[in-house]
Amino acid sequence: MASSSKPKWKVLLPIENLDQCHYCRKKVKSRLCSSCIEVAYCGRECQSADWKNHKAACLRSQTGKLDLDSFFPIFACCIRETHAIAQSMFDHPALSRDIINSFEQQRELRPLEGALVFSRRIDLGPKYDEKKAKHVESLSRDNRAIQWWPKASKPTKALELLEKVESEHGILSSVIPAAFALLAANFIDDGTSQSAAPHRPHLVAGKYPIADFGIAKGVFRTPFLEKVRYRLVPENVEIQFSNPDDHYWIYFTTVQGVTAILDCNCYIYNWDGLAECTNFWSTEDNAPPCFFPARWTGTMMNCLTNIGYEERARFSVLRDPALQEAAASLRTYKNNEELMVPAKVLLEFFDLVSGGRPTLDYEKKSLLRAFERNYKMVRNRIETKAYLKYPKRAIQMFNPGSEIEESGKMMVEKDILVHGPDYFKDMMKVFNKIQKELPSEFAGVSDTQKSMELMGRLRERQEEKKKGKGKKKGKGKKI
Repeated sequence: MASSSKPKWKVLLPIENLDQCHYCRKKVKSRLCSSCIEVAYCGRECQSADWKNHKAACLRSQTGKLDLDSFFPIFACCIRETHAIAQSMFDHPALSRDIINSFEQQRELRPLEGALVFSRRIDLGPKYDEKKAKHVESLSRDNRAIQWWPKASKPTKALELLEKVESEHGILSSVIPAAFALLAANFIDDGTSQSAAPHRPHLVAGKYPIADFGIAKGVFRTPFLEKVRYRLVPENVEIQFSNPDDHYWIYFTTVQGVTAILDCNCYIYNWDGLAECTNFWSTEDNAPPCFFPARWTGTMMNCLTNIGYEERARFSVLRDPALQEAAASLRTYKNNEELMVPAKVLLEFFDLVSGGRPTLDYEKKSLLRAFERNYKMVRNRIETKAYLKYPKRAIQMFNPGSEIEESGKMMVEKDILVHGPDYFKDMMKVFNKIQKELPSEFAGVSDTQKSMELMGRLRERQEEKKKGKGKKKGKGKKI
């Protein structure tokens, strides 16, 4: 009788840190083997002494690199797919009613713990009847946006808002399947490979090997943060779905301890960053260009990584034993019944990360429908080695013509890059002081003028601070 035992599996974990020598086991700062980047030595003597034992494993482990600077758009695609699934399950009130106000001129400036927060209220008319709903579905995307928000100052504004609202579907339920897909696709040996070392490119961010990744939860803050709320006018009910105080993103930590952030869900908060995803989303030649929301901090500017993010907790996906076992079962499942094994674990992980907060029914359902699709997409791009054809650094851009350019927020980002992370902290302090003057001083003034004035004041404060430091150090004196 043939054995029915399942193939043995193991998780292919990368080195976690550089705090111990692989050979002498001393707990000292060590350096990676440059060939395999899987072990570290405290010096050449230990590396040479261990070469006889390490050689075979070293040669097997030289399987190339999967660079997140190039590969991160695949997760923007995964999250986009999950949002689309959620949208089919959840009747977002803003997508089944027309917008009846022109809220571009209706924003208020409100202080919120050191950030400039624009609060927008979208007034929605009666819910579509069956005839109107079918008509809206028959329209092209551009025409639908125009009819949906007829009072928009220009069609591109309506389309941009439509995309933002469509991305407002279960942030946590979108990031978990994307991170889990990477674990299952690239870090599990399911025992079916015929080779001694199955092909698994080393996950890196630039020149840094990744030691861990998972889900971070916390607060999202950025200059000119925008919170959107909806008012159902016929019912006189006001609701809000997205909350920057309960935000989630994917973190990646290198063996050197550097953290990079991937956030594909801050679009609704007025962060209009996009990633070019054409070759990640479609495997067909000459596919139409597509750009999905994404913010990848990378590791090159680590001092800026945490700008806008206040992390309150993190949950490893790569090093979670239950998720590892679930990922192994996902690689070998034969039917829907076996697919329930990873599904159960993912739901438990969702509850762990969310802290047991109340959730809408569609959040968990969309997660369950998305995780297998996300996994197949990521695995395909890795196993076919499609990632080798991607640009060395994926294209990131701001939505052309979006308010992030028009309101002066580009200047904020530019100044942060020039002056460093302390500039952001100073900027928040100054914002707190200046905000007290704004209600009377800026009454009737456009948002653009407010932005320009604030940036000017911030630069003046920065220059004053620099001059003060120069005098203390004895610099800047003329001879």
